[in-house]
Amino acid sequence: MANEILTQDVAVDFKTGTIKLNNANGLKKLVADYANKYEELVVTEESYSDDKKVRTDLNKLKKALEEKRKEIKRAYNQPLKEFESLIKEIEAPIDGVTTNIKEQTYKFDQQAKDKKQQQIQSFIDEVCSNKGISSENIQIDPRWLNKSTSKKQWQEAANNAIEIAEADQQRVKQDIQMVKTFAETIGVEPEGYVYQVKKGSNANEVIQRMQNDLSIKKAKQEARQANVKEVGDKRVDLTTGELENLIKRQILFTGTEKQFEQLKRFMNNNNIQFVEGNK
Repeated sequence: MANEILTQDVAVDFKTGTIKLNNANGLKKLVADYANKYEELVVTEESYSDDKKVRTDLNKLKKALEEKRKEIKRAYNQPLKEFESLIKEIEAPIDGVTTNIKEQTYKFDQQAKDKKQQQIQSFIDEVCSNKGISSENIQIDPRWLNKSTSKKQWQEAANNAIEIAEADQQRVKQDIQMVKTFAETIGVEPEGYVYQVKKGSNANEVIQRMQNDLSIKKAKQEARQANVKEVGDKRVDLTTGELENLIKRQILFTGTEKQFEQLKRFMNNNNIQFVEGNK
């Protein structure tokens, strides 16, 4: 039906319009000669008034030409505007019908997309489960949901995304172990630094921060030690005069050599004095 309407009923009587400026060459020469006459004009105090009138006359000439151009343009465009308005009036019933159909077909299209998304997510979850990795951060590309994207295409794309995620998760796992090992070596708590790795920082960046933090902490401890003095069982802050009680305890620790080294580093880092014994 639509093709029949297009071939039979949409008949337009149209002739290409022609606009001709009859005295174009002569007018062009007159205007050019008039403008050239004042091209190298130099305004002086004596000629100021006359020169200003010349500029006014030139602007009037340009304005007259512009008004004529706009007048012809309006007249030339009028049939087109009327034709466009008529076509839009004819199109109006089509718009209402197509909108109604679009709203109804959208529901089916969305259902198909939702079904495909579930299928893709199930595929990703299964592959990740077989690989022993998390699928949490693997995003489904909206292009995979298009009707034009075949199952083979989205599976290949999903497998590529899974491989990238697998490599990234392996890197994070290795970086976390590096950070934990280094934290144990220098006697600091690793949890906060491990969190930084999980949020996207690499091991080298985190280890550098760890070293900087430890240097700052030691500098503060050394500054504090320089300002305190032990008198009997008291520790005096020479700057503020604050007194702290010193407590001595005998504690028997049982652990591995590595654990003892970690404990010693912790006590040193926190300015806790201790004496080593054999038992």
